[in-house]
Amino acid sequence: MSLLVTVPRPELARDLEPLPEGVSVLVWPMDAPAGDSGVPTSIDIVVPPYMSADRALPLLAGLQVRLVQGQSIGYEGIERLLPPGTVFANAAT
Repeated sequence: MSLLVTVPRPELARDLEPLPEGVSVLVWPMDAPAGDSGVPTSIDIVVPPYMSADRALPLLAGLQVRLVQGQSIGYEGIERLLPPGTVFANAAT
């Protein structure tokens, strides 16, 4: 099993360590399209930058993403920013 997770900041990547076998974390600040940033076009989990959904989430168009994991409990308006069929989870417990 392999799982690719992108996070927007190196600090978040470090917070996830140690990683289970088969899990890879890649820092993608979502300030440029995936291909331009060296990010693969197939990602299991994307954690977008906090408070910049309007700019970041449209960059998911054309990618294969299994889950977008928000960093807050909010979700209002997210559906209009995500490509159709993209699954979103907020940080509510």
